[in-house]
Amino acid sequence: MNRLILIALLFALLGLSLASAESEVHEVALTKIVPRENLREWKYIVLHHSASEVGSVESIDAAHKLRKDADGNPWRGIGYHFLVGNGRGMPDGEVSATFRWKDQCEGAHAGDLQFNTQGIGICLVGNFENEPPTVAQLKSLRTLMISLRKECQIDARGIVRHTDIKATACPGKQFPWEAVLSSTMEANSGQLVNTRKRE
Repeated sequence: MNRLILIALLFALLGLSLASAESEVHEVALTKIVPRENLREWKYIVLHHSASEVGSVESIDAAHKLRKDADGNPWRGIGYHFLVGNGRGMPDGEVSATFRWKDQCEGAHAGDLQFNTQGIGICLVGNFENEPPTVAQLKSLRTLMISLRKECQIDARGIVRHTDIKATACPGKQFPWEAVLSSTMEANSGQLVNTRKRE
């Protein structure tokens, strides 16, 4: 059976236990990193894969520093706000907040000004054209997205893949988009808010 189908089934079968599997999920205490009152007004969560089998904040930061923007200026470093490891370069399921989250600054991940300035870039290490994310990555992603939606008041309609806003395959054909989206929405049901009217 296709590994992607197995992961989707696992999501469906373990839907209730995912939220309680705290020991297996690397959580990020968002308000401990950035106090709630200092959060930028975010409207989107943009999902990516690294398109590489290995990766860490340090390796992706070094690679992104070699890139240049449309004006020919070098990037400040890693373009994402969060990176989720796959066990090759950083622990499987580990969530690392980058300087872009800590400083609450725009990303360099979407290739679109609106989604860079108002979108939180989350990248999972791996090439999901070739294989799906690990179970630990998916659990951590779910936990992170639930926290971000709650703390930043991001509407479900604000969750997008890179491919939804740019001509790219990212986050890859084996990324279980429907399972990720439905598990996150179920957990946040009743908490949906309009991000244009923050309280």
